[in-house]
This record gives sequence, structure tokens and C-alpha cells, in this order.
Amino acid sequence: MEIEKSTTDKSKLILVIAVIILVGALFGVMGYLLGNKNNNTVIKSEDQMAKDQGIDNNKETEKDENIEEDVRTDVKDEKENWKIYENDKYGFEVTLLDSWKGYEVLTESWKGISLDGDSKQYQGPQIIIRNPKWSISKPWQDIPIMVFTKDEWELIEAKNLSVNAAPIGPNKLDENQQYVFALPPRWIGFTDNLGQDEAQEISKTIKAISVTTNKDETADWQVYENKEFGFEIKYPENIEYYPKTWGVDFMEKSEAQDKLFTIYLYNELKQLPNNETGLSFEDWINKQIENKIFEDGRIFKNDTLTGIKVRDQGVVPFKNILVKKDNKTYSFVIREDSRFMDVFDQILSTLKSVN
Repeated sequence: MEIEKSTTDKSKLILVIAVIILVGALFGVMGYLLGNKNNNTVIKSEDQMAKDQGIDNNKETEKDENIEEDVRTDVKDEKENWKIYENDKYGFEVTLLDSWKGYEVLTESWKGISLDGDSKQYQGPQIIIRNPKWSISKPWQDIPIMVFTKDEWELIEAKNLSVNAAPIGPNKLDENQQYVFALPPRWIGFTDNLGQDEAQEISKTIKAISVTTNKDETADWQVYENKEFGFEIKYPENIEYYPKTWGVDFMEKSEAQDKLFTIYLYNELKQLPNNETGLSFEDWINKQIENKIFEDGRIFKNDTLTGIKVRDQGVVPFKNILVKKDNKTYSFVIREDSRFMDVFDQILSTLKSVN
């Protein structure tokens, strides 16, 4: 009896295990089938949504390819991003690369000598466009634009005016109704300056435009008046001045407060530098030139007054305009390498005598 009972128990145990295995397998199959059904539903749902919204996936892919092609086209056509520098005073423009953003414009002078026997000295403006990467330790190639009057250019063409030691004249770029624009002889390729190819490419874009003659940019400027010395000038809103015991400093309104120029005021001739003996104004100028302190003494004249324009030599050369009125003298001084030279010239054009 005990043996029979034991056999029956074993049969029941085997049956239970078999049922458990069968149920587990059944649940596994059902889970697999349900999973596939859900996945198919999701895929169908996404496709259906795309169709319902009118989206053609193949067409969208083509659009992306066109966008990439447009971007490449913009990169190739760099001129789309170039910047125009316009010089309204002389009437020319230059197309600059975006990499030149932050460029500087300097006003220097070209110098020449007559070749017709009288050795007459000539001088005129030379506008320098400077790469923003330029530094003393790593100079980049400047773009120098010489500005000639029509009469001066006639002398150049007739080989009666030389602006270079070598027998090579400047390279004409363009002209407008008043001025001729040219590049100096041998301006490129004779130094190790960086960016020469880029500068040469930009120089090909220089062209003349009409000179604006009817627009007075100084009309709304502020006025500085000195009744004691009998003159006044105008200056733009971004400039402010600071009176000193010896004159007036004109500064840019900025955190750096860069100086534009200085007006020196001399109450008597003996106060002029190196004039303890009290030479006359004309004799003092001549002595300064003789001692090589000044050079290029020229008459400065406008509608209301006359003065002398000189190059004040030193460690850093200065442009110096001196005006004498009675026993008083006043002097406008600016560094020749100042980035404010164009503004200074405009300010100087407003100088006039007052009672």
C-alpha cells in the first residue's frame, strides 16, 4: 500500500510541473504576438500621421539636400558678405572682406617733387586702409590710396611730377569730377607683410563715386568758442573737451577717452617753445625749420584767417597748425598716425575767426 501511494504522489507532482511549463510557454507566445501587434500599430500610426498631414518623407529629404547646396553656394560667393567703405570727402569706395571688420582708416600724405627744373615740392592726401589684424610685431599689408587733383595728375602723366625715387609713376585706379585715385609705385611685394594677396584683391575693387558737395555734416555739431584768442571750431557729439592751464584737450567719449588733438594757447610770443628771446612769429617759424624741429612749412588759409601748417618732428611726428592773432598764438596739434585724422580735418574746416 505504501508503494502504491508513493507512485501516485509522484504522478501528481509530474502533472503539476507539466501544467506550469505549459502555462509559461503559453504566456510567452501571447506576449510575443502582442508585442508584434503593437509595433505594427505604431509604424502604421506614424505613416498614417505623415499621410494625414500631407508630408512626403521622400520630398522632405530632397529639400534638406537643397538647403545644404544653398549653404555651399553662399560660401563660394564671398562678395555677398563684403562691406563697402565709402569716402565721401574725396569720392571713392572700396569693397572689403568681412574678415576686415574693425579695419582702420588713416590719413597720411604723399610727397612729390617737380621735375621741370624748379624742384617745387608737392603734397597730397593718402588714405590708408589697414587690416584689423595689423600690429607692430606682425604688420599686415596696408592698402594706400593716393589722391591727386586733376592738375597734379596732368603733371604725373607728363612726367613732370615724381612721387617716388624710382622712375615709376603711380598706378591709376579711377577718377571722378575732382580727383584721381592711384596706388603708389611698388606698394606691394617688396616687404614681408602678411595678407598681400588679400590686399591686392581688395585694391581691384576701388572705384570713384560722386563727391557730395551739398551736404554739411558739421551743421549740427557743437561749438567751442575762445573769445580771448578770437576763434571758434565745431566738433561732433561723440567728442568732449577739457580745458587745461596751457590749452584744451579734445577727447573721444569712451571708456578709453582717446585723445583726438590738443589746442595750445600762447598769450605772448615768448611762451612759444624755444623762443625765450622773443623772436617774431615768422622768425620763430623759420628758426624751428632751420633747427629741423619743423618741416614742410606751408600756408594754411580759409575764409577768415591765415596760419602756418608744419610737420612737428619728434619720436612721433605731429601735424601742427599755428595761427597768430595780435600777440597771441594758438596751435592745433595731432599725431600723424592718429586714427582721428579724418575727423580732425573736418573740425579744422570749421575753424573761423571771431571778434
